[in-house]
Parts: sequence; structure tokens; C-alpha cells
Amino acid sequence: LLGGSHRNPIPCYVSGLPKPTDEGRVALAETWAERGFHRLKLAAGFGVKQDERTLRALRDALGPEATLLLDAHWVYGLDEAIALGRRLEDLDVAVFEAPMNPEDVRGHGRLADSIAVPVAIGETERTRYQFLRWLERGAADLLQPDVGRTGITELMKIAAMAEAFNVPVAPHQSVGLGPCIAASIHVAAAIPNLYLLEYQPPVVELANELLSTPIDCADGAFHLPGVPGLGIEMDERRLADMQA
Repeated sequence: LLGGSHRNPIPCYVSGLPKPTDEGRVALAETWAERGFHRLKLAAGFGVKQDERTLRALRDALGPEATLLLDAHWVYGLDEAIALGRRLEDLDVAVFEAPMNPEDVRGHGRLADSIAVPVAIGETERTRYQFLRWLERGAADLLQPDVGRTGITELMKIAAMAEAFNVPVAPHQSVGLGPCIAASIHVAAAIPNLYLLEYQPPVVELANELLSTPIDCADGAFHLPGVPGLGIEMDERRLADMQA
């Protein structure tokens, strides 16, 4: 119904590395690498020097072949974002996500003009009209719409519009459970300009507790369900038990 699949499996990145120390983050990243996941995103925004230290520790441990992304959670001003972005260049970081206030389109445009690391935005936006201003200003090198917020049809239109600007799309995954994750997988398979799909391990684990047809993510990729519709089935008994 979305025009056919461009890929299966769908490549993804592990999102977060939720440990309180650099040693813990490195150990967790190495565990994921042993399981075939070599694309990892650090959830940070702890200051320019600390973010650099953590990413340097990850790069030293994982080597040059690993793909590293940084989510700064909107915490930096323009000068700090530029300073950090230039340090990320030396570490071969692939994506600088959510660097500044999400309403500051002009500032993101200046940042994107100033650094070589691709700037990513999108989880706060809902429609193609909101994304258009980012594309026209050259303020985003990668779009991250969330299907739970845009819907399937609108995300397909956002991706098509981004393709006209030669901008890839990496659908954002938040706390949406089974149907939302499954919809993201289908959209990611159907759009031609996919970069990667986000993989939130704790969220997928929780989602699978409520599904009789679990979502499959292994060896660095989601696997497209082969049954009709979204390809999942809710466990009605489990849902009823939780409501009791």
C-alpha cells in the first residue's frame, strides 16, 4: 500500500547508551557491537567537553568502523554547538541531533553552514509544512519525523519532500509501542531516502511483552513482518491482565 519495499531488513542504530559513566557507556556499546549492532547513538548534552570525552572513549573502544551519532537534547547555544560540532568532525561522528532550541531554524541554519557533521532535527515537528522551512533554509541535513506524531501518510509526504532537497530521513522512535514501532518499520522500508531507523531497546522489549507476534530486531536491523497490515498482533489477554 505504501508503494513497495526498498529494503528488508531495515538498518537501524541503537539509541541511548543509558549508563551514568563513560566506562559504562563503552561497556554497553561493546556489548551491542558483539551482537552485531555497530551503529550507536549517545544520548548526551552534558557539556561540550564531556560530550567530546564520551564520544572519544567510544571511538577509541569501537574503532573507525563504528557509526557514532550524538543526540544533544536541544541544550546548546549556537557558539557551543559550533564548537562541539567541530570536535565531532575530528571524531568522525555521523550525526549531530537536536543541538539547539528546536524553534531556532535560523540558528540551525548557521550551525549547518559552519560544521561538516550533518545536523539532524525532526521529533518536534508534525507536518510537511513545518519541515519545509527547515529544508528551505538548509537548516537540517537529516530529518527525523516520528510516525507516532505525523502519522504514516504525512511521514511518507515528508520523506518525498525531503528527497527533492536531497535530504535523507531517519524516522524517530520515542515511547510508542507495538503499532507505532511496526508502522515505523514499514515506512522505513518504503521510503527511498532512508538513512537509518532508530532502535530503542527498552521500548521494543516492553512492546513485545504486549504482542503475540513480536517485533524482530537483530544483527543491526529490523526485519519487516511478512503478514498483512502492520504485521503484529496484540496479546489481548496480556492487555486485559494489565488493566485488571
